[in-house]
Amino acid sequence: MIELYIRLKKSFILAEETDPKFKHFLQPPSEIAKAYDHLNRTRAVQLRISDLGPDRNPEEYIVDNLGKAKGHLYRAYFDILDWLAMNLRESIAGFFAPYSAESLRTVVPEYFTEIAPVMDEVSVSIAKIRNEKDVANSGTLKLLEEYEEKIEVLRNLLNQARRKSPGLNEHEERLMAEKARLSEERQKKDQEKLIRDILLVFLGVALTGFIAWLAS
Repeated sequence: MIELYIRLKKSFILAEETDPKFKHFLQPPSEIAKAYDHLNRTRAVQLRISDLGPDRNPEEYIVDNLGKAKGHLYRAYFDILDWLAMNLRESIAGFFAPYSAESLRTVVPEYFTEIAPVMDEVSVSIAKIRNEKDVANSGTLKLLEEYEEKIEVLRNLLNQARRKSPGLNEHEERLMAEKARLSEERQKKDQEKLIRDILLVFLGVALTGFIAWLAS
């Protein structure tokens, strides 16, 4: 349980730092507090601070509370990894959202062939892990380790995305400049066409007047 607590605490701090809004998640600390309560109950019996009475077996009581404490730590750990996975996926999606498909194809072509497909695969894997989790199951720790591996994949994808930031920004600036230039050219052509149309109207009116004058 101590090893489990150390690992989940590390993930909890990472989740706090990864949260896009740096928000605090209340559920894991609540589960940790419940685990601490069960641990204190066992220590109280071991130190003979609490008397269970003649009808209760101290060893059974201790084993029962240790099991409950472990269960709460497992729940806290899953909650933390759920939170971390959600934050990472949100950060990855939010990073790419402002950029056009043209910039992504030019600067990060692997987005369509690697990053997006891997994110989908990770989401499916995480859903499977969450569906199989059972804090009373002996394979829970293995599931948590698999979950951590998926978290690491998401972290690598986010780091990979952030390294592309300068190139994406530069390409977007070029696109915006090109769009501005094309827009300016269109406006200029529209103005020239308008002037030609006005001149043609005036010329038509003048020509009609001249013909009428000749006819008279």
